[in-house]
Amino acid sequence: MKNIETSKQSKESSLDAEKQLRYLSSQIIAAQEIERKRISRELHDELGQALSLIKFKLRFIKKHLYENQIPLKQECEDTLEFIDQVIENVRRLSRDLSPTVLDDLGLTAAIRWLLHNLQTKEKNIHVTSDIVNIDHFFSQDSYINIYRIIQEALTNISEHAEAKNVSVVIKNQKNTILFFIEDAGKGFNVKRALMKITIERGLGLASMAERVQMLGGYFNILSEKGKGTRIQFTIPFNKKVNNESLYNTPGR
Repeated sequence: MKNIETSKQSKESSLDAEKQLRYLSSQIIAAQEIERKRISRELHDELGQALSLIKFKLRFIKKHLYENQIPLKQECEDTLEFIDQVIENVRRLSRDLSPTVLDDLGLTAAIRWLLHNLQTKEKNIHVTSDIVNIDHFFSQDSYINIYRIIQEALTNISEHAEAKNVSVVIKNQKNTILFFIEDAGKGFNVKRALMKITIERGLGLASMAERVQMLGGYFNILSEKGKGTRIQFTIPFNKKVNNESLYNTPGR
């Protein structure tokens, strides 16, 4: 009887520790989003304005050069073009850190924007999608987590998968929204990646799963070397967030 009671207490302590760990993880993710917004704002406002001022001064210098100072004029023109590229990169970084497209256009449009960016950036990747409008199913507070999950998945494909084809499907099934992101890339060992928690891949996978957990959903990733990767997750709406473990990584 004593052993049974001890086992029960141990199990309860383990569950409490797991809940506390998940709570701390959710707080870290929330803090990360706040910090991303701050950095995004500084990039856009301070660095963006500084670069624009440099452009203005450089144009002023170019305008007051003598007609025969052709090499200097050309150097000014080349530098102005370079600054334009830097400004565009700053804007892209700012958008990635804090995607204003979510506020401006909504979640569904923001996801389509991510897919368009992947297709534009990676000319050798063919992207197909079948996406229903999901904006009205979730609160705006949930938008950023769903957006980040898909953003991380597409970033991994772009940087690691070496895939030629990518498919994204989002559909409504009863009280749940189903998400499928699949690539025909080189694949990887999922369990090893999650165990190692590497900066390149494992930590990103853990963050994706944690965000799904925060939304009360279920996360599953299937991958096999040479056969690609499929990420699927489900997020319920009009239901309470649960605290069940959501890692499920069976072989394909």
